[in-house]
Amino acid sequence: MGSSVATHFTSCLDEYEHLISILTLSESPLCSQISLPSVQDELGRFKVWAGNIAAHKTGRSSLDFRLRDATPLRERIVGLLRDMMELLQEACQITTGVRRPRDDIMAASEPDSDSSDEDSMEDRIDSTTELQQIFSDVVIIIDCLYKLSMSIRNGISAHDRLVKASTIDTSYYEAWDIQHVKTKYPATKEFLANRLGQSISRRRQFFKYCAKHHKKLAHDMAALSTFDTEPSVNATTVLTQTTASEFVGNPLEFDAESDGGQTSTSHATSASFGVRLSIPPLPRNSLDGRPFECPYCYTIISVRNSKSWKKHIFRDLQPYTCTFDTCTKARKMFDTRHDWFDHELMDHRKEWFCTADCQMVFKVQGQFEEHMKTVHSISSATQLCALSDMCHRPLDEETEEQCSLCEETLGSMTQLCRHLARHLEELALFALPHSADSGESGDADSDIPQPSE
Repeated sequence: MGSSVATHFTSCLDEYEHLISILTLSESPLCSQISLPSVQDELGRFKVWAGNIAAHKTGRSSLDFRLRDATPLRERIVGLLRDMMELLQEACQITTGVRRPRDDIMAASEPDSDSSDEDSMEDRIDSTTELQQIFSDVVIIIDCLYKLSMSIRNGISAHDRLVKASTIDTSYYEAWDIQHVKTKYPATKEFLANRLGQSISRRRQFFKYCAKHHKKLAHDMAALSTFDTEPSVNATTVLTQTTASEFVGNPLEFDAESDGGQTSTSHATSASFGVRLSIPPLPRNSLDGRPFECPYCYTIISVRNSKSWKKHIFRDLQPYTCTFDTCTKARKMFDTRHDWFDHELMDHRKEWFCTADCQMVFKVQGQFEEHMKTVHSISSATQLCALSDMCHRPLDEETEEQCSLCEETLGSMTQLCRHLARHLEELALFALPHSADSGESGDADSDIPQPSE
């Protein structure tokens, strides 16, 4: 047997499907010790893992190629697959009668006596059989493979994939998305409506890239498998050719906490078309904290509860965009409220103060410079520029500011940040694809104009 990940995966897959055939056809009472639907579901999870990380492929798109310079990690995966193969072989031997399970041998070796009390009988009934323990160990190995997949993919940020997604044409969405912003917030200035609408289209671009890349990695999976087994993940596997990114081993840290330690809003109401947008519920296959494949970005993740699921969704969406005209970071989409509003405070939401006796304060740099010219007779462009750089500060926390989307006046910077962030989160959710696991029906973009084939 070769030492590649793909070779070991294929061997495990064949043996796993052999076990399912035995459980399906055999009338042996041993086969009733493990649930056939549970075994099939774990096979589905195993195939999702392989398709997600290209463990079944060879060449430049394979997991072997990605881990070419990460030998310890690759050997860890191969070791798990070897262990899994041995377990599956033992399960097949037991269910076909090639060998007796150890629990049967131990039971037969016990002396037949009338002194067997109720406690010993209950212990025997409640004890785990060898076959059940084997299946439990297989489940543990699959969970370990998912966790290793998370480590491998951690070095690739949403921003990196957003850059790669730029080759996908989503221009046909822009007019629709811009109109959505204008319909929802009629008071929004033209530049901001265009920017926010284009950001929604770029998020669609990101999710389309994720789906396309997932199909590339999962290409040829169906040809390897005898059974069309789907886990509760509703996995998608199909199509084409790609090159695996090299594993670099730098875990990605992400702070998705909102200002003041609060989490991002969990739902949004869309004025346009009367549709209520919301963060989809925690996927069914995430129960018990087991790693699973996100049905939106197709990465392997592990979430503890609804709060961490929301963080993941907003990490994918990158919902925050600068709301000021002529910003040098106009196209940047921020992961967190903190980073986004810190940018606005430091670069835009600031005031200029005169250090002379008048102590006047200005919200516009041009007015400050005009004041210095006319009142303090400073006409040098170099001096004015230097003064502007020196004499500005973020707006005071208690400053009242108007929301640039709905024109509501907020009493403090904290209130404005939270209020405006919810608008931006609400708009970002408009780009989230529908997922079969979320309970929503229909195509992700069923109401949006599609490109001609």
